[in-house]
Amino acid sequence: MLQEKYLFEDQPLEEMIVPIDGVTLAVESGGELIFGRLELPAVQNKEERTPLLLMMHGHPGISRNIDLAMALRRAGIATCYFSYRGIWGSRGDYTFSHVIEDTQAMFAYLQAHADEWRLDPKRFYVLGHSMGGFSVMNCLAQGMPARGAILMAPCNTGFLAESQNEVYKGLTDPAACMYFTLRHDMVLREDAEQHQEEW
Repeated sequence: MLQEKYLFEDQPLEEMIVPIDGVTLAVESGGELIFGRLELPAVQNKEERTPLLLMMHGHPGISRNIDLAMALRRAGIATCYFSYRGIWGSRGDYTFSHVIEDTQAMFAYLQAHADEWRLDPKRFYVLGHSMGGFSVMNCLAQGMPARGAILMAPCNTGFLAESQNEVYKGLTDPAACMYFTLRHDMVLREDAEQHQEEW
């Protein structure tokens, strides 16, 4: 049951039949494993289905809005956050294309396992911050069946590659890229230039 008063305080546990829970996820995307965390709210009965918010972080993923995830969990919304390929322990190489593919893979995985975690597949929402917003927009354009979306300062990667070279260099300089597993130094720029019209 959604109760917004619990955004800022914990639920009284004696009222909840099923307590809060957290599930560590290892999901295949493009032949590699990406890792995430599913936060499940407490519910008053075992038949209750909860909505889900899938959260996509920005570049390079230092800020994940986990405080928001926990507040929403207290209010009765399941939340999931994860790391794209090639970043923060997820396997494979980091590219902007993989960011989109990994978002689709995690969404599909959660849909397939909705019954296991008492999620309501008709109430799946997505949130993207910066690079995550870029991913959300592209996934929705490709038909990802989310009920709704929240975009927080979404990044337009194609526009950066075409028109804002200095800003783009900041995204791909050696200091930023130390967080990523990259095939080579120019792979992010090449990826953005190849897909800038599509994105």
